[in-house]
Amino acid sequence: MTFQFPQGLIPASTETLRKVNDRRETAAKAAVLQQHPELANSPNMAMPKTVFYASRRGAWDGQHLDIPSLCVNAMPSRLDSVNLDTFQQMVEKMSAAASLKLAGPPVEFRVKKHPFVRADFDHGVGAVHMYQSMVQTVAGDYLVTIEIYAYSTEELQQLAASLQTMAISDEEP
Repeated sequence: MTFQFPQGLIPASTETLRKVNDRRETAAKAAVLQQHPELANSPNMAMPKTVFYASRRGAWDGQHLDIPSLCVNAMPSRLDSVNLDTFQQMVEKMSAAASLKLAGPPVEFRVKKHPFVRADFDHGVGAVHMYQSMVQTVAGDYLVTIEIYAYSTEELQQLAASLQTMAISDEEP
């Protein structure tokens, strides 16, 4: 998977992403083992990995987002493609749980014949009002989730436009 990320954003370093992923995986495993100690000897659990993060500053701690920013996560999956109905159900549950307001119905779109689904949200965090877009697709054996954060709908659309440059191939480079 390749794409031209938005101008003005600086990607986080590979070392930063590795540290964030390691910290998240350790915390998630500890939380699961606290509730299910019988899983202590289980094989590795499938965890999403952040494979790309970019913001105006490029710095990232894995917890606090800079706005505007773009984050790409990948998780092993057996899906062959995304499904708009399934995505819509997930988005509705997520928006209810996180008090997010859907800015319209989820949509399906294609980039170079590859299917994607997208939902946009409008929400406030304290005194800050922001817009978020969640995009999903399947690339090889991974469900890829792209989250975009912006202060305005115009900025959100500009950042999301970079997804039109995305190329996904099932072939190894």
